[in-house]
Amino acid sequence: MKLQKIYKLDALLEKAELLACDLEKLKGIEDYFTDTLFTTVTNANFIVTEISDFKWNPVLKSDYIKTDILIKNNEKCIQ
Repeated sequence: MKLQKIYKLDALLEKAELLACDLEKLKGIEDYFTDTLFTTVTNANFIVTEISDFKWNPVLKSDYIKTDILIKNNEKCIQ
């Protein structure tokens, strides 16, 4: 499945172990996945279940990895 491939390549990106051409591959897979989500019927992609006792308690620490910063000086893919 495409989503598992995205997770695998993203993990390599976060560890700065993704080669330039693999970064291009990741972008292509992410774009394909996004296009698929936008062009299919919503209920084919998501299951929505009401949670009656849900309480929103966000933890906003801003400690996520900014992959655009990680790759800003990366070399370009040459094939």
